[in-house]
Amino acid sequence: MTCDLSGGARSAKDQYYVAPGVSRKPVSSGRGRSGGPAADAVSLELVGALAESTFNAVNVGTAILGTDGISASAGVTTHDETEARTNHAMVIKAQRAVVVADGSKVGRVAFAQLAEIHEVAMLITDSTADPAELQRIRDAGVEVVIVDA
Repeated sequence: MTCDLSGGARSAKDQYYVAPGVSRKPVSSGRGRSGGPAADAVSLELVGALAESTFNAVNVGTAILGTDGISASAGVTTHDETEARTNHAMVIKAQRAVVVADGSKVGRVAFAQLAEIHEVAMLITDSTADPAELQRIRDAGVEVVIVDA
């Protein structure tokens, strides 16, 4: 969940990993169960009430979020409402939130909002992102960093 960054800062990634065996228990929704929280069978991220309550007990310097969509109007969005609630719990405890999204996600709006655009400090994306949407995101106060391989 966390990693050391230079200068001793702490970072939380939007995936709270669980034991692989937990996620292999078949459930109709494609998620495993272990004492209440849900484990996504593909990404192995822990979501749900237990994961959300964990963020009440920790301090997060920088939350690093992946997303299914980011736009100035809808904020940061994902296809899964439980994942959105868990990630939002992390965002509100973080000193800053950084979104990492390839250009195809910029301007896209998915089902559930995990953060409003004003809660995002920085967007890291690539040059395929829509320039007009990037400007709207900048105008909302988000620092935009374009990185290409």
